[in-house]
Amino acid sequence: MDEQRCESLLAEARALSSERRWQDAAGRFAKAAASLASAGRGDEAQQAFAAGGDAAWRADLPDLAMRCLVRSRERLDPGSPLRGVRAVQMAGVLMELGELGSAGLLLDEVEESEPAREVMMVMLDIRIAIDLHLGRVGRAHSDLALLESLVGEDAAPVLLFRQGQLATRLGQFTDAVDALSACVALIEGRAAYDGPRGAALLELADVACFREDFDDALGLLEQAARAWERAGRRSGVIRVEAARMALLGCMGVVETLTSGLERGLRFAKERDLRLLEVELRVASGVCHAARDPQRSAAQLDRAIGLASAMGANTLRGKALLMRHDNAGGDREALEQACLDLVEIPTWRSRAFLALAQVLGTTPGGRAEALEICATALCRFSSMGLEADEARARGLLWRLAAGK
Repeated sequence: MDEQRCESLLAEARALSSERRWQDAAGRFAKAAASLASAGRGDEAQQAFAAGGDAAWRADLPDLAMRCLVRSRERLDPGSPLRGVRAVQMAGVLMELGELGSAGLLLDEVEESEPAREVMMVMLDIRIAIDLHLGRVGRAHSDLALLESLVGEDAAPVLLFRQGQLATRLGQFTDAVDALSACVALIEGRAAYDGPRGAALLELADVACFREDFDDALGLLEQAARAWERAGRRSGVIRVEAARMALLGCMGVVETLTSGLERGLRFAKERDLRLLEVELRVASGVCHAARDPQRSAAQLDRAIGLASAMGANTLRGKALLMRHDNAGGDREALEQACLDLVEIPTWRSRAFLALAQVLGTTPGGRAEALEICATALCRFSSMGLEADEARARGLLWRLAAGK
């Protein structure tokens, strides 16, 4: 391919990127990069492969993103700081593929290389996300403290988002709302941050769901979907739809149309986006619980299997709990959920309450049920979850009365 054609491809790719047509842009960048490499223009090829990897990641094409990033990294000098940048980007792709262990190892290697401050911040950001999927809230908290020591004003949205996300997991909802709202306000009107804005709004909706402020949650999810649409990120839109459908299912809206979930599942499977697939299967299980318990159980069982294979303990614990609540489950499954969610008080307390219900009907299990239920009640009270607290108080009364 001649030089003029290479330049034309690069110009097209940049124009497509500015329009957020990520899939088309990724293809143009990858084609131009291969041609530049064949022509011996190594540095330009490296940059084009890097741009192609970024565009492919935004287009939810993880296989193409990984190929481009690997080829970009191969063309960098061993001592180049950009090698760490590419490794962090590759870890982000591996995370979406559900390869959490491999992603974590790659980030550990980056940390050992003592990268520049900017690379270290992005590395910590992704590692916190991985740790939360693994259920390692303690390590995520340590990484957050390190991130706080590095962040300047330029990276404040990243810090605020992770602070809010971690606070949500810990049941510190006032802190979560403060941090996430500040994040949204800080990036308001900044087009480059449409994706992060969508993510922050989704987290705020999660807080509203815990508080059972369902109307607020639905409004936040609508805003999140619009932000992801502007960013050109279909996976973000699908993730919001999964949350919306699961919420409607929890609200008892049994006539909910699930065609959007089915399309999302096909998309996730085609792209091998395994984390997204688990979230969609959990949402599908909740939505089908009232009218098709068998299908609900099948979707949730598949989610549990996928999460187990990935080592995604948080997702598995949630799926096990949803399996019990919506399609039935046994004591062993709930005990596993309690273990998976041991560092996440919000979900662990709900798993405790479900386990107490099961133990209360088991011969000789009432004493243990009382203890577990009392623990859940205390946690719900401290987190200000009034509806959950009322449910726990009612169960504790019935257990104490021998009912």
